Amino acid sequence: MEENSQTASVEWKYMDLNPEDGEIFISRFEEAGGQEAASDPREMPVHYATLFYKDGSWQVEDTSTKFGVLVNGRKIETCAALQENDEICIGNTRFCFAGNKLKYSHRQYTENRLRIHIEERSVWKLFRKHTLLQDIDVTVYPGEMVLLLGGSGAGKTTFINAVTGYEKAKATILDGDTDIYRNYNQLKYNIGMVPQQDLLRMDDTVYMTLMNAAQLRMMARCSYGERAARVFGLLKMFGLEAEQEELVGKLSGGQRKRLSIAVEFIANPDLFILDEPDSGLDGVMARELMEHLRSIADDRKIVMVITHTPDRVIDLFDKVIVLAKGIEDHVGHLAYYGTIPEARVFFGRETMEDILRLINHKEEGGEGRADEYIEKFRKLSGGKEQ
Repeated sequence: MEENSQTASVEWKYMDLNPEDGEIFISRFEEAGGQEAASDPREMPVHYATLFYKDGSWQVEDTSTKFGVLVNGRKIETCAALQENDEICIGNTRFCFAGNKLKYSHRQYTENRLRIHIEERSVWKLFRKHTLLQDIDVTVYPGEMVLLLGGSGAGKTTFINAVTGYEKAKATILDGDTDIYRNYNQLKYNIGMVPQQDLLRMDDTVYMTLMNAAQLRMMARCSYGERAARVFGLLKMFGLEAEQEELVGKLSGGQRKRLSIAVEFIANPDLFILDEPDSGLDGVMARELMEHLRSIADDRKIVMVITHTPDRVIDLFDKVIVLAKGIEDHVGHLAYYGTIPEARVFFGRETMEDILRLINHKEEGGEGRADEYIEKFRKLSGGKEQ
């Protein structure tokens, strides 16, 4: 496989493929315990795919992966025959089939990662400066679905407004190597933001709502046919085909929320942020909605979600950003960023609700230990970008 400018900075490893070796088990980096590929069944992770040689060609089978296997960007149903230079993605780990070798790496394209450095977000009230957020450094990669966790006043909405450029902070937000703040007009189609409130016209049909969104948000050079194709694709993706001629005002809460998400997803953004998309939905409807978001992330998008009931869908998330309001300074800080299992170890708590209770102020029903974990994470990260 010829490496282009995107893959030049990626560290590749190689595995020889021999038809006589039998099955080879591959998994995403985190699930393989730090090993991107394992050929010994005794070393298999919980979630894995299988490479095997059959009928003169190598094939990949989705044996028990958590979120599916993509071959050249398309999710396979069960198994698929591989051809030279095919790319296999399992979560954030990429494998390239090179005939008699398998190239693999868990590192991402540096051009596509989202790097967030918020030095400070402040407002002025009555001639006094109030700092809302301070010293937030995280990096998110394509294919990751990230939970944004924090108590009341910790700065969750402030954070997402700063990331999207809606309310600019003293910050550097990079989409790859492109500064979002400086190039907002060019990148605005690449960012989708779903607010808490549904901003929909109740007397429009579902189809017209999406078509109007396509006319407003898709590139001007897109033809009517391209817009219509995108609308019908989203109707199918979000299970709204049967309701396309229905008035928005007659939709159920879950259907309306799916429509709100589809409206924001019309331009196919690479960064998709949602503020409490499951608010007011029961467990079944919330689960279905979050699974839609998981499928969006699996298409190598970045999805960031605020939800007040994360534990019922926590298995769908890759990582969690924990914001905590300092006990002494009342400013939002980064208390943790990493995988869900590592968060449980870091805080010594099993559920996200218990983690929140740990860092919330005592007057909010918490244990008031925010400063302890803000400092603990600062020392752990060494002040470096996460």
